[in-house]
Amino acid sequence: MARYSAQFRNTILKKLLPPENRSARELAQEYGVTVATIYGWKAHLNRGTLRRDEGEVSNRQRSLAEKFNLLLEAQKVSEEQKGSWLRENALTHGAPHGMGTGGTGVYGEG
Repeated sequence: MARYSAQFRNTILKKLLPPENRSARELAQEYGVTVATIYGWKAHLNRGTLRRDEGEVSNRQRSLAEKFNLLLEAQKVSEEQKGSWLRENALTHGAPHGMGTGGTGVYGEG
């Protein structure tokens, strides 16, 4: 069974719920997860055993190793998909705090 990050899960839940109200089937195809997984997340949310923002971390809370790994992963993402990838990973254009790349990196909150 695949394990997804809280931020990935929350990205999908935000699109499933108002105001977007996208279908679970559409999101499953777009993100490569099963419809059952999405409905499971929604059921946990409705039962109160899951919060929308649970498990999300800001870029300042990420370890340097995690930032570095995300930076390496970002290099493999096509320009057409980069915006979506950045949103899914809760990242913005700009440099990681203290990295001094002149705003050309992947991370924000510098």
